[in-house]
Amino acid sequence: MNKLLLVGDNTITPGNYLISYDTASNLTINGEVTLNNPNNPNHDLTINLENNAQLNYHAILYLTTNNNLTITTKNNNVLNLNLVIINTNKNKFTITINMLGSTSRAKISIRALNTDSASNLDIICNGNISKNTFDNEILEDLKGLILHNDSLKISPNITVSTNEVMANHLVTIGSFNPEDLFYLATKGLSIKTAKNLLLHSFVTSILPQELHEYLKMEVIKFE
Repeated sequence: MNKLLLVGDNTITPGNYLISYDTASNLTINGEVTLNNPNNPNHDLTINLENNAQLNYHAILYLTTNNNLTITTKNNNVLNLNLVIINTNKNKFTITINMLGSTSRAKISIRALNTDSASNLDIICNGNISKNTFDNEILEDLKGLILHNDSLKISPNITVSTNEVMANHLVTIGSFNPEDLFYLATKGLSIKTAKNLLLHSFVTSILPQELHEYLKMEVIKFE
């Protein structure tokens, strides 16, 4: 995996990259590209896919301010987007997928939580499919985990301006399953250890193995 520092406008050629950036950045994707973002510095990111490009984007976002991610597809694109959002304080995260061309596939998976009871996260996931396009697919798989008496809101929005599209969204927000905690307790685990185990499973389920080491689980405080 190659390390890549993003500054301003960037054109990314095929490869597997570990990225970082200190300011808002604009990316153009050519060919098949994998981007791994383990520590987003809370700057906005705009990504444009050229025709026939494929992007696999995996990110761990330690959110401390409002943040925006905008991705635009053209023709014959594949987009796999996997985001773990760990929020502190009151913030809004807005993701926008603009599908301007045809025969493209976009899957957006988000796993979100707050670090403490005083935090408040509002996620807005927008999917826009343009008119005069055909054979596009978009799927939003958005899940939030309540760890405290905190606030977590997820708004899935898909705007379709054509009849020839497959669009779907799934949103789940909940806390730990008492049956799972009871089962782990019968195996000798404390409640706190059981919660940590389930939490780790929740956030790693959509991340590649090489990003697991970048997770800062100690920032999440619960008993």
